[in-house]
Amino acid sequence: MARSRSTTTSAFFFLCLYSSFYLTASTTPLFPKDALPTKSGYLPVNHATGSAIFYAFYEAQTPTSPLSKTPLLIWLQGGPGCSSMIGNLFELGPWRVVSSHMKNAHNLTLERNPGSWNRLFGLLFLDNPIGTGFINERQKGELEEAQREAVELVKMGNWSEATNARSKVLSRLQNMTGLATLYDFTKKIPYQTEFAVRFLNIAEVKRALGVNESMVFEECSDVVGDVLHEDVMKSVKYMVEFLVKNSKVLLYQGLYDLRDGVVSTEAWVKTMKWEGIEKFKMADRVIWKVNGELAGYLQKWGSLTNVVVSGAGHLLPADQALNSQAMTEDWVLEKGQFGGKQRGSSTKFRATL
Repeated sequence: MARSRSTTTSAFFFLCLYSSFYLTASTTPLFPKDALPTKSGYLPVNHATGSAIFYAFYEAQTPTSPLSKTPLLIWLQGGPGCSSMIGNLFELGPWRVVSSHMKNAHNLTLERNPGSWNRLFGLLFLDNPIGTGFINERQKGELEEAQREAVELVKMGNWSEATNARSKVLSRLQNMTGLATLYDFTKKIPYQTEFAVRFLNIAEVKRALGVNESMVFEECSDVVGDVLHEDVMKSVKYMVEFLVKNSKVLLYQGLYDLRDGVVSTEAWVKTMKWEGIEKFKMADRVIWKVNGELAGYLQKWGSLTNVVVSGAGHLLPADQALNSQAMTEDWVLEKGQFGGKQRGSSTKFRATL
């Protein structure tokens, strides 16, 4: 994992597809027909430069409402510059890339994901920004030029130094602890996202997705990461403050995530400028259960919900597929412990934010 996926954003809309921009996909032995996205291809961004972003859309498997009223989940991978196709084929999409040999990428196949987030909702994966995921040489050149311009514009700032300092701290922490990854302190090896990367660079798979075979898939773009290097240490708390005042917001962290997990989230949440923050901090953190089993801990007040998921690291849907599915569905539909007035079971776990 080349870069942190700490900024993973999900948004919900009524179903609205860019049907005029998708490319024709085709079935192959590696990519059977029922595993194909409903639509996939490129959304043009600038016709003059030829820039575009790749997308993959999956209809709801068993929607509970007409498609025109079925919520649409939009998944934007973090990084910055990491492809949402990792989220698709490694985390929460309807199919996952697996290998018969856990330590290498031989015999790659797709297997159904029982915890897919498109069980009840439409699910759209967008590679963002331009230059992420499947990229051609022209776009790469444009990004490198933008990178040079960005460097000139921020020379007077100190955000780069702050980002570099953060990287040194994380590197030293990993070296001192001897952990395989800070994304999950229980793992003996890092997340095996390279399986999805190798799978997406197979010509047969590119044809199935409607991607030109000359395109090279990158899990995380170093060029994009360098252009947005200054942004890593800039707070986006103000965006959450805006959202929580105008819509409902779900925050979630895996309990085993040392890099962007529980402690760091709770540190900035308690400083939010929002009229409901004091009541949120005083709200009970309750035990959250799925099918009668412990799934994590939930704290809720008004439009803000925060969930700590047990048995999971940074890539939560990869670690707890069914529980992440239940969390998302219940939050969107306001069911059970995620309901408007129902804040949890009678068994309570108290914590101080």
